[in-house]
Amino acid sequence: MKTLASPYRIAALFLISIFLFQVMQRFVSRAMHFDGLIYSSLARNLADGLGTPWQLHFSDTLFPVFHEHPPLMIWMQAGLFRVFGESYAIEKLYGLVLLLVLCAVVLGIWRALDLTSGFVAQAWFLSLMFLTGVLTWGHTNNMLDAQLGVFTAAAVLCLIYAAKSVEYSRQGLWIGAASGLIMLGLLTKGPVGLFPLAAPGLYWLAMPNRNLLKSATHIILSVVAVTALWQLLVLNSANAEYARIYLTNQVLGSLDGARGSTGSLAKHAQVMVSMIENLLFVVLVLSWTVVKRARAGELQKSARHGALFALLVGLSASLPILISPRLYNFYFTPSLPFFAISAAAVTAPTVSTWLEELSDKNRGRIGLGMAALCGIAVLSVAINIKNPGSHGKQVQQARLVSETVCQDGTACRVTVAICAGAWSDWNLHAYLQRDHKISMESYAAAKTKSDWLIWRTDCAGSAPSGYDSGRPLGDGATLLRRL
Repeated sequence: MKTLASPYRIAALFLISIFLFQVMQRFVSRAMHFDGLIYSSLARNLADGLGTPWQLHFSDTLFPVFHEHPPLMIWMQAGLFRVFGESYAIEKLYGLVLLLVLCAVVLGIWRALDLTSGFVAQAWFLSLMFLTGVLTWGHTNNMLDAQLGVFTAAAVLCLIYAAKSVEYSRQGLWIGAASGLIMLGLLTKGPVGLFPLAAPGLYWLAMPNRNLLKSATHIILSVVAVTALWQLLVLNSANAEYARIYLTNQVLGSLDGARGSTGSLAKHAQVMVSMIENLLFVVLVLSWTVVKRARAGELQKSARHGALFALLVGLSASLPILISPRLYNFYFTPSLPFFAISAAAVTAPTVSTWLEELSDKNRGRIGLGMAALCGIAVLSVAINIKNPGSHGKQVQQARLVSETVCQDGTACRVTVAICAGAWSDWNLHAYLQRDHKISMESYAAAKTKSDWLIWRTDCAGSAPSGYDSGRPLGDGATLLRRL
């Protein structure tokens, strides 16, 4: 037990356990949000020669030309598919690498803000970040917000370095790097990636040794540089047309509620409640720390400047999103590392001191508990390998459809029909295309060209005449073939 009594080992086991539960358990499963499957299918199709970089193609019936989001992440994954093949492990590994890069970047921010040093404090910070489940969910589900979060965090780090630099040349280099990273964020998820432009002003508000002229100059230079990069991009007519369609249909359409509105203020409140649930552990520990420090008269000794700066950056990333009628909790992914930095900056010293002050016997007990938790986490990861989770029905149906309509058992580019009432099963669309390259159209008796028809219990009425008895797909679904 003595070998587990070290604060270092306790912190390491806690971090490993959280990483296994929150990241690896999702990473090894087959389940993936349909948005992530759409992005990987677009990339795979581009690697196969279907579509062009500015005319992306999902399927013959859904998003035959895709303008829903900027294409950078899809381009990057297409390159990986071209080199390494079509395995779904490609997008999973991509998300894992992004998460590891994010960890390196946010640890850089932690150090640049001169927050608590030492392994225990930094392991505690990373644990808090992983415990914000929305962030790790985004990285394991191939969401654009995960890549956006890496670019925006790296841009903020560069702007911190610029603020701390004395030489004008170094300031210019860091501002140039930050501007390039902000542009990459724009090419990943659009205008929501612009919030790092506020970082110099927020640094001036929160940090000591303020220099208003320097902060204002950095903001102006960053805005000018990003604007210049954008103008260079849209000089090409294809780029400009893609940007016009995206901004008109997706951005403006979302803001006026015409494109995918999630509903009323009550729905926004539900999203915010889900975010509070994700951050509940962080909030509880933060409250415990504040009370403990207040009683000890040490509350003012916290790293309040760095915590305030990170909090303000997180708010600059999240508050503007609330103006849109279209809101989902994973939209907050880029802001979560900053909220974790803010919370950890306040709580890490207390946690470190608490572990140090425990007796060897009590630390040993905690270490033993952490080792047991780590073992349970390993078992949980093993159980979830290739587990489709709640998407098991769609994964199975897509596989059975492919085995039936593709004669040699391999993926084939065909179209199957499904009744109008079930056509909006986006998970089935996504798994058919990602795993088997099959498109799905809405059934219309006079117009359907496909010889294959999926009929399910959620279809209105009985199956149309002119088809055979079909192959059962499970859960009340049948694949029919035209006679």
